[in-house]
Amino acid sequence: MPRSPSRLTIVPLVVLVGIALTGCSSGSSKQATVSPLTATQAPAPTTDATTTAPTSDTATGSSLQIANFTYDPTPLTVAPGTTIPVKNTDGAEHTVTSDLAGLFKADDVKTGKTVSFKAPIKPGTYTFHCDYHARMHGTLIVK
Repeated sequence: MPRSPSRLTIVPLVVLVGIALTGCSSGSSKQATVSPLTATQAPAPTTDATTTAPTSDTATGSSLQIANFTYDPTPLTVAPGTTIPVKNTDGAEHTVTSDLAGLFKADDVKTGKTVSFKAPIKPGTYTFHCDYHARMHGTLIVK
């Protein structure tokens, strides 16, 4: 007995046909409708609310976390001159040191502590590292 197509094969095909029919309309105001899907629908994408301009020296959402020997987020995008708090939730001490000597540095960020540094005032992409852990790297975008 031949196998019938699985639901995982049919659902994407129905969605693609619906999209194709919508895109191929002849300019009339009548739109093709596609019946709603049940549990197989993907959630709608969300937008990142941290892209708003800073209202003061410290931008909301412009902070750096250190956990599991990684920087988060990377890249971090901030406005020029933003004060960036760095919180260390790791079990080891870290730094945030600009790869360009002397540009910025958050030194001796001990476990459970927060230390801040100022972003450069010139827009650009800046890489940084931890002085104590050679595999830790991150990127700061100033715009």
